[in-house]
Amino acid sequence: MKRKPVKEIFLIRSIACLAIVFLHSIEASLKFYSPQGGLENNTKVWYETFALILKFGTPVFVLISIFLLAYSYPQKTPSGFMQKRIKFILIPYLVMAVFYALLDAYIQHLTVALFLKQLFMNVFLGGYHGYFILIIFQFYLLYMLFQKYAYRFKAWYVIIICFIINFVYLGIFNFTKPIDIPHAEYIWTRFSWVPFLGWLFYFSVAYYFGIHYEAFKKFLLKYNKYVIAFAILSCALVVFLYQNNLLTVHSSKRVDMLLFSTAMFLLLYYVGAKLNSIPSFFSVISQYSFGIYLLHLFYIALINKFIEHLPFLGLSMYIFILLIGSTILSMISTHILNIIPLGHYVVGKIGIKDKSKIPLKKAV
Repeated sequence: MKRKPVKEIFLIRSIACLAIVFLHSIEASLKFYSPQGGLENNTKVWYETFALILKFGTPVFVLISIFLLAYSYPQKTPSGFMQKRIKFILIPYLVMAVFYALLDAYIQHLTVALFLKQLFMNVFLGGYHGYFILIIFQFYLLYMLFQKYAYRFKAWYVIIICFIINFVYLGIFNFTKPIDIPHAEYIWTRFSWVPFLGWLFYFSVAYYFGIHYEAFKKFLLKYNKYVIAFAILSCALVVFLYQNNLLTVHSSKRVDMLLFSTAMFLLLYYVGAKLNSIPSFFSVISQYSFGIYLLHLFYIALINKFIEHLPFLGLSMYIFILLIGSTILSMISTHILNIIPLGHYVVGKIGIKDKSKIPLKKAV
């Protein structure tokens, strides 16, 4: 029997999506915005810190994907499971890999050989921001394998072991320098990003949350104060370690982000659970989130070309224009492409609507 959609996921997905667009808008602004006299170093550090906090978005997307798998298919994945995801997720990933390789070739005036190299890295090493999809497909395969043996193990044992493995794996990249080989920096970065070991803890948490959905939901609602405290303290830890140069990696693949990203997922779920219905704004963003995720960096780059030399824009306004402009243009493009035949193979399908809203008469 098909289970009903979880309304809280619409809120979580939309906020994770906006967090990713927001952080990329900040990063682009810090790179290209050049006020007279330059930015004060202290101001730049605080913007960088805020962008770092927003990096919970990608891990939360991973948590959402595995949670929905476990919630929807607790016993066994249906026939055609992988074919459907190849069709509507992997193919758009490949199309965008080509698109961003072409964009890099145009901007950087790459030779054919360098374009092919960039294309190879985009497709197989997650060389553009769509790398998240490579992680998800690894977890699809792991999920189908894990389903067969999960009943043998206690949930907390698995979660703790996965956390240790994940922490040690990321710790290698967070606290040691790249080995002395060609392209070491790039390999060091990508190996912390793409292999599933760097995300294993999220898989375990989301799996057991989805399988034991009702019990987990009751737990969150009962111990909501601890959920809120967990989010605040884990965020404070990220800020403290970064601003005191104890962990300078500016990435979602930091060991402290394991706790913070999980805390944000739980906090957002709790907030969503307390709402009678998810506001329409978040529901719509959730529907278009995949297209926004794939297209927003293109539009950030495009908008930046029009505004980077406008002297009257303050940094906050610069960021705001990139955030709003890239989000709206990505949504419009996704909508148009889903009308055009085969267009959904470029940016995926528009997501399902949130049907949990309370009718007006009942609400009154």
